[in-house]
Amino acid sequence: MTRTPAPTTVGRHPKAGRIIAFILMMGCGTVLAIAAWLSPTGGLHAAVGWPQCGFKLATRLPCATCGMTTAVSFAAEGDLVTAIQIQPAGAFLALGLAVGTIIFAHATISGCTLAPLAKALCRPRVIIGAIAWLVISWIYTLAAALLGENFVP
Repeated sequence: MTRTPAPTTVGRHPKAGRIIAFILMMGCGTVLAIAAWLSPTGGLHAAVGWPQCGFKLATRLPCATCGMTTAVSFAAEGDLVTAIQIQPAGAFLALGLAVGTIIFAHATISGCTLAPLAKALCRPRVIIGAIAWLVISWIYTLAAALLGENFVP
């Protein structure tokens, strides 16, 4: 008499994993919803009540993240071209938030584990690539500022 093996839960996580995926989904989705709700024109910092960038006040040059919130707002409204023109890293962040919302929603509904994704994203080359993209985007925004280009409508 052969025994039927018990069902395996490999690739599945317990209820706590679904809760974590739900929290991450809500976090990404909420950021995109707020970004789409806010008007990116006319100074997004003022609309949110944040102070102006200290680096920009001191040097008159944009910091590495200047334009990030505006770019995310334009991307959340579907204007990727303007988002990329303002701050390429911000446009990439908005796309990451959108993809993250979908992935975390899938994990919430299906119960699949996020461990392989976390393992893939925590590799040194991914982290170095993200930092390099931020630096390249900063160089781009510095060049635009020095050339007098103002992409914000």
